[in-house]
Amino acid sequence: MAPPLVTRARNGVLRLLRRLPRRGLRSVVAERERVIKEREATVREREATILEREAIINEQAEAIRQLRETVAVRSSEQAGASGIEAPPAEPSPRPDEHEDGEPRHERPDSLTDRIVAALPRIEGWCTERKALWLADLITANRCTQILEIGVYGGRSLIPMAMAVQSLGAGGKVYGVEAWSNSVAVATETSPENDAWWQSVDLKAIKTGFLRSVVRNQVADVVVVLEMSSDQAFATISATGLGPFDLVHVDGSHSEVQALRDVEQWSDLVRPGGILVLDDIGWPSVKAAREHVRRAFSDIEEIAESAETAYGAYRRGPDPGVAHSRP
Repeated sequence: MAPPLVTRARNGVLRLLRRLPRRGLRSVVAERERVIKEREATVREREATILEREAIINEQAEAIRQLRETVAVRSSEQAGASGIEAPPAEPSPRPDEHEDGEPRHERPDSLTDRIVAALPRIEGWCTERKALWLADLITANRCTQILEIGVYGGRSLIPMAMAVQSLGAGGKVYGVEAWSNSVAVATETSPENDAWWQSVDLKAIKTGFLRSVVRNQVADVVVVLEMSSDQAFATISATGLGPFDLVHVDGSHSEVQALRDVEQWSDLVRPGGILVLDDIGWPSVKAAREHVRRAFSDIEEIAESAETAYGAYRRGPDPGVAHSRP
């Protein structure tokens, strides 16, 4: 017979060994439950991402469908036309004045309220003053075919789309934006500016834009061309889409691209139509502004601050040298 001390020790070891498997099993089960919960969370996240991407794809598909319909309609109209255009109506000297200088247009309060309410949730740099000014230009001149170069988060495009909707004329606002860091820095501006454009998450900005379009109920008038300005100009020129009542140039602010944009897109502004150029106070936009003022006549130039300035210019039936402001 073993001594009592040895017996007690052996029995203690046996009890410990009997408990170990159960404790080990509980640990394994707990670990498996943790892994399962993590996997379920991952699956839910992936399902949410898939639904979000499906919504974006559906929105883009609808935009492409609208573009194709517009191109088909324009092609049909051109095929049946005689080729002789009626002379454009003589434009008023200001979008907000009669010939005698009296106000000729008031922005509906509902449109003002929509724009002011929407802006805080939209990414971009367009000020409230400029957004309302763009809406005035559109409604006063009854611009129903609009194109914007440089959409970013839609802070100027969405107010313009709201203005087009208010006219009830079945208009469209075409937005040209690549949402590509490499495209954004294809031509140099400044080291600081280029570094910012290389680092910003443009895919997230694009997602935010698409959500803003849906949230603000302007999807019926917005058509997105996800490509560079040069690619869009070639595409639109080839399809015969245009001319446009208003073109808003707010793309790359490099001297090379800004000048190229106004040189190209000026040709697609209809006679009597309007070209809006953003950030005319930037030194790199100086040549672009000078080009527009030589070809178009001034409507208005606004400098909100040293950093924020923009102008509107009207194309005449026979573009010549623009008049200068005092």
